[in-house]
Amino acid sequence: MKPTKSNKSATSPVLASDKKNIIPMLAKSFQILERFRENPDGVTYSELTTLCPNFSRVSIFRVLCSLERFGYLEKLPDNNRYVLGAKLVEFGRIAESRLELLQVASPHLQKLLKKYNESISLCTVKNRELVYFTTLESSHPLRVGRPDRRAAVYCSAVGKAILAHLPKGNIDRYLETTTLVGLTPNTITTKTELRRELQQINSRAYAVDNEENLVGVVCVGVAILNVDKIPVAGISMSGPSVRMPPERIVLAAADLKSAAKAISDRYPLLGKIAIV
Repeated sequence: MKPTKSNKSATSPVLASDKKNIIPMLAKSFQILERFRENPDGVTYSELTTLCPNFSRVSIFRVLCSLERFGYLEKLPDNNRYVLGAKLVEFGRIAESRLELLQVASPHLQKLLKKYNESISLCTVKNRELVYFTTLESSHPLRVGRPDRRAAVYCSAVGKAILAHLPKGNIDRYLETTTLVGLTPNTITTKTELRRELQQINSRAYAVDNEENLVGVVCVGVAILNVDKIPVAGISMSGPSVRMPPERIVLAAADLKSAAKAISDRYPLLGKIAIV
């Protein structure tokens, strides 16, 4: 089968846009991977030298060897063709799962925003940090904006909600390897106290960040569980402390739990366990 060559040059325009922030060999690796999107049945080393005329043969060979070594490409022994490996398939499934989760969760997030007019977020935990899929912002002039950074798990409502529903072994490993830095006067900084807090969160099925991450901001969060009752994501509502009295937190927690259950019921085979 004759390989397909894209009309685009093998030299991506992104290289010219900001060269100082681009790693040349990494850019070449991605551009070589693009050839596999155009040739799903795979390509040989020889064919890639034709498809990527601006790259040296040595560079192409090194990229292929590296991608194969780490599981992103697989070399078929019968015809020496390289095809996409299991690692890339796994990444594709993760991306697909994320998009499906957003689609399922979106109407529930919109409903919460409409009712409370406070910022609503959909999050998960990756590499021991809270990662935001999306945030719907309140229309109030005084509001909690879209997070511009990853957040610590132990001092955020949704992070604690996810952590509280993890298997005991995961919680133990997290506590053993995490330094609890005090970000505000209210941050929990002892592991004994945090473990006690997680037990309470697990019992009531929601968590509160009482100005533990940012002074003046209160959040309530719940975990989204898969069919095995393992957390894979979470929903939070955040607002200024002046608009988040205890009675409103309790009402919001009930609605957040209902939304999380509806998402789990609609999408029971949610992806992998939240990793901390």
